[in-house]
Amino acid sequence: MSRRTDLVAEMKKITGGAAFINRKQVAAFLGYSDPHSIDQYLYQLPRNGKKYFCADVADRIIELQQ
Repeated sequence: MSRRTDLVAEMKKITGGAAFINRKQVAAFLGYSDPHSIDQYLYQLPRNGKKYFCADVADRIIELQQ
């Protein structure tokens, strides 16, 4: 299984199986207490209202960790 798939699966556990995740949930997933401290992970990602597609967030996490 790829790292991206693993990240998406872990995010879906936090969201209760949903394909979209909000800023507060991303912060908790990454271990941050302040949702505004994760701006670099969400910068210019497409949104659906106030939620982000888990796969897009996973791609950004991988990109920033390289």
